[in-house]
Amino acid sequence: MSVQTKLLTVDEFWRLYGDHFDEVIDGVRPNYELINGEAVDVPMPGLEHGEIQMMLGAQLLAFVVPKKLGKVYSEVHSELAKDTLRVPDIAFISSAKVKLITDRKKFVPFAPDLAVEIISPSNTATEMEQKIALFFSAGTRLVWLVYPDMKKVTVRRPDGTAYDVPFTGTLDGGDVLPDLAIPVSSIFPEEPAAQSAQE
Repeated sequence: MSVQTKLLTVDEFWRLYGDHFDEVIDGVRPNYELINGEAVDVPMPGLEHGEIQMMLGAQLLAFVVPKKLGKVYSEVHSELAKDTLRVPDIAFISSAKVKLITDRKKFVPFAPDLAVEIISPSNTATEMEQKIALFFSAGTRLVWLVYPDMKKVTVRRPDGTAYDVPFTGTLDGGDVLPDLAIPVSSIFPEEPAAQSAQE
């Protein structure tokens, strides 16, 4: 849903909305992104989405931090064009690029090296393809698409190649995070056990 009519640059967008992401408006906390100059309130993630995000993010952190490879972020705005700020669910940024960030209170002024998207029921195929194309055109080197319903991860690369890693497979970081190995089964939460009738 668009929240304004005048097309904005990323700096204009941030001046208008950067200090208000946590405000509740009409009982709803907006989740703004800037897409082709248009401020858009995107759907909020659900419980399953948040759990997968934490489980995968924790494993990325455990690999990245000891090796001082860079930073792992959760839902930070990334500048993909002068009029576009998108928010990957998880982002990895190499240490060389982290040094280029001059204002840590604002958005990331470039695309992440790795962008992770956890696919929600509200995400359409067209929307995701457009978002992936924006990441790659801005310099992202690897995209992981996590599908909770199918319990798989699709790996996408800038050269157009793609492949699925099933629930029983192992996700690797390619040339972005060499030697990384994450069992796909470890990022999906276990189904809660049904309560007995006596409880």
